[in-house]
Amino acid sequence: MDDRDEYQEHWRAQDPERNIAREYHLSVSMDLFGWTIVERQWGRIGSVGQRRHLKVCAPDNDLADIMRTSAN
Repeated sequence: MDDRDEYQEHWRAQDPERNIAREYHLSVSMDLFGWTIVERQWGRIGSVGQRRHLKVCAPDNDLADIMRTSAN
């Protein structure tokens, strides 16, 4: 896989006054069989948090369609 086949984003929300310390990760990549893999991770900074994976076979789906189907 080259660099064009993967997209990653990372966000952090910190506000000590409101006790907010959150981390969010989004990764979109392709596996060896051409499936699009969307991985989302979120949780409190320093904790294991939660993780969701979604595999999409149709290459003509755009990211908005993928995220809409993975919202549950």
